[in-house]
Amino acid sequence: MAHGQHGGRGAAHRIGNRGAAGPSVPAGLVRIEGGHSGHLAAVSGSGQLLVNAGLATTAAGQLKSALASPAQAVTVYAEFPTCSVAFYTIPAGKALIITGATFNVFATTSGFPHFLFLSAGPPASPCTHELAFASAPSSEDSVTQNQVFSPGIAVPAGDALGLSQGNDEGVAIVYGYLVPASAVPHGILMHLRAPRGLHEREPRQ
Repeated sequence: MAHGQHGGRGAAHRIGNRGAAGPSVPAGLVRIEGGHSGHLAAVSGSGQLLVNAGLATTAAGQLKSALASPAQAVTVYAEFPTCSVAFYTIPAGKALIITGATFNVFATTSGFPHFLFLSAGPPASPCTHELAFASAPSSEDSVTQNQVFSPGIAVPAGDALGLSQGNDEGVAIVYGYLVPASAVPHGILMHLRAPRGLHEREPRQ
């Protein structure tokens, strides 16, 4: 049986009959060998290729998973949009995964579009990075929007949440859970912009 190689970053992965380089394989069978060792891929009793991703598994080979502990659940209420004070600061040693938010946008001046922006940043400036927003057109003074984020919006340790606005004096409720600080890279939000400019545009209807 013919064999071939695939190289990448100096690695070679050999598929097929090893021939002179090692013991031969019966016709119709394929062997997969890693490029940096003589380790061979394994197949389960049901004929499925076994992959070791370094994750914990059960005795049956199934990945172990666990729901977040109720003690780590977070539900916080932003009573009034302001960037001068954070409405939630992540506890020391923890990071936050936001899984959902409920926005009630309420126009400050009727007859104009209005927005609420959920943001994150240092406690002294929590509106540094825009995470999500809710909007309503000029024809609607009050709208409630429920948003779900899957698998979630990660906010690093040391950050806080802020709520800013464009012609809006509404409220927001944020849902999520805490994880160890090491689970979320510190600079994960660095490419997100501050919530500015969007309030100048009329939302799509």
